[in-house]
Amino acid sequence: MRSFVEFALQQVGFETVSTGDGRDAIAKFHAADSPVTLVVLDVAMPGMRGADVLRAMRATDPHLPAVVISGHTVETARAGFGDADRVVFLRKPFGMSALQAEVHRLLAAE
Repeated sequence: MRSFVEFALQQVGFETVSTGDGRDAIAKFHAADSPVTLVVLDVAMPGMRGADVLRAMRATDPHLPAVVISGHTVETARAGFGDADRVVFLRKPFGMSALQAEVHRLLAAE
């Protein structure tokens, strides 16, 4: 899934940084040479839940947009994120165009 997401975003011109671990995602977020524009997280990530990863990142950037993917229903996935703004939920499986459209929609709302 991670490779698919990276490929889909790179196809429309985004530079990507990838990891499979929540703690590593936070470390890479803080070590990035340039501001992170958007994150794509899974609800269930090794090391930490996606909601916890987003909260940690938003401690630095409160308006960081996020696409959250899950194999669960959107309602179930949304439960851990509360009323987080600028978060879009995608249920697996989804196509490349659906991911690209949601990313563009989130970034256009800035």
